Amino acid sequence: MRSRTWLLITAGLVVPHMTSAAGQPTPAAHAAPRKAPAPAPTAGASEVTTAYGKIPASLAGTWFVVLNPKVGDRYVNGWQVYRITHQGAKWQVTELHGTPTALLQQEINAANAQGSPYTPGATVLATTKDLLPTLTQPAPAFRATTIALRSRGHFVKGPTKDPRLEWAKLVIDFLAKGQNVKASGQTYYVKEITPDRLTGEMNSASVASGYAGTVIPIGIEGQFVMYRIE
Repeated sequence: MRSRTWLLITAGLVVPHMTSAAGQPTPAAHAAPRKAPAPAPTAGASEVTTAYGKIPASLAGTWFVVLNPKVGDRYVNGWQVYRITHQGAKWQVTELHGTPTALLQQEINAANAQGSPYTPGATVLATTKDLLPTLTQPAPAFRATTIALRSRGHFVKGPTKDPRLEWAKLVIDFLAKGQNVKASGQTYYVKEITPDRLTGEMNSASVASGYAGTVIPIGIEGQFVMYRIE
């Protein structure tokens, strides 16, 4: 499947020719919280999910995510799956990789060939459960090291005002590190929450190691929709 790694590779190939969607410098993946209440962490094999504030109970489930990031004037669509569980105030987000159905791959390829945003057809949405038998966690080296769920009143504010934090009802942050990436992050700004669908905006950003120790910021932004599988 296409994952955070795919987003960063896509951005890396075009970074000399692009800026962020708002025409501003690429944002940092994360900033340290100014103040935060005592978190409620849950440890995974190589991930730690921390919940800040009251997280809607309806977030629990398995979600098929359609990503519509934009590079220049073209969309580079992809998909992901997350399984989200909780016990009381303790939450765990698990990223899952799998094999796309033939129709899902066909539809995404067609949208990418046209450079247009992908919206799954009714048949794809009706058969998302067919993805479940193929889903596994990525190798530990490719997993997020920390994941944060933040409700309003617990958002991290950077040095410049982010308009997405004005309307977001929930923010989901992923932070990872790798051999050639000093830090990479993916953030979902959730605008609408229903029992079976989440919508909003996303961005994926990284700070990579370049030639002779140079540091290269990379980032792309776009829309997302999460559809409940179960």
